Amino acid sequence: MEHESSYEEIIVEKSDKTYELKDSLKTYGVHYNFDEKFYSNSSAINENILEELKWFLKNHNIQYTTKKVIEKKLNYKIITIDKNNFLIEQVSNNLKCYYINIYIGMDENKVNILDTRKSLHLSANLPKFESNDYLFEVLKYFSIHTEKLYEAKFDESELFTILLNIIDTHTLQISLEQKLQKFKFMTIKDLSLKNKGGFLCNCVPGFFPETEFKLVGNKILSSYTQNFLSSNQEKKIWKYLYKIENRKYIGNKKEPTLFELFKNAKIPVKDSSGNEYFGRISAIKEVRGKLEIKITNGINETLAPKLFDKEELFDFIKNYR
Repeated sequence: MEHESSYEEIIVEKSDKTYELKDSLKTYGVHYNFDEKFYSNSSAINENILEELKWFLKNHNIQYTTKKVIEKKLNYKIITIDKNNFLIEQVSNNLKCYYINIYIGMDENKVNILDTRKSLHLSANLPKFESNDYLFEVLKYFSIHTEKLYEAKFDESELFTILLNIIDTHTLQISLEQKLQKFKFMTIKDLSLKNKGGFLCNCVPGFFPETEFKLVGNKILSSYTQNFLSSNQEKKIWKYLYKIENRKYIGNKKEPTLFELFKNAKIPVKDSSGNEYFGRISAIKEVRGKLEIKITNGINETLAPKLFDKEELFDFIKNYR
């Protein structure tokens, strides 16, 4: 669903001279990149202008390097006519491939879809939507009710494969709750296509770090309890995975860090009088291949009198969960 294009990137190192000439560089499409700390063009430059730019740099004794940049672009885009009508357009030739009309009724909704390239028409009654992202609701419905596609011979259309790839470009304003629902559905769909065996994630804050979560249909099963999570617990999982920095863990097992395994774990301690109470692990570090821990009672912090093996400490703290 993507096509590739390339362009020549001109890279100019930052210097006093380039700063003085920055306005001239801008006229050629070369701007300062604050992340990379150099001047460059972020898109293709006309061939004639590119030659003029190189002459300009050479004339001012400015050194530069070049790099071929490969751009991946979607082959299709969504055109929103209004909140009920959409077109799917092929980018390369501006061909309007699909027309989607959605009627919102009192008790149910109706969708009409026309595949202009294959002269296919699909019409169906849908239950009330869970969000105001109509296109996503249509995709969700037909991804579950694939028999409707076969009945209308619409299985020959590529629309739902295309829509799955470009729906994130759709810019309707939806709430975080609706975004989570959309993200959840897309993740489940993606993992099923990749045959990940149902594994979703582990090391989620708020749960024991070794707990693995598995998808069974649309529900999440915990390896710790061997039960399905409640709706509130599920929401914690999806909120964690929704964050950009955590998406790399979707379907991939993460090795828990010492901090994740042991920080704040409850552990029995004896005070100076020999009375036992529960403290929590406040700090941990490796010493000569073993683990040194500090324990706090909320006021004072003490060093444990012995070093632990990782497995020994893990088995120990599990007894006091």
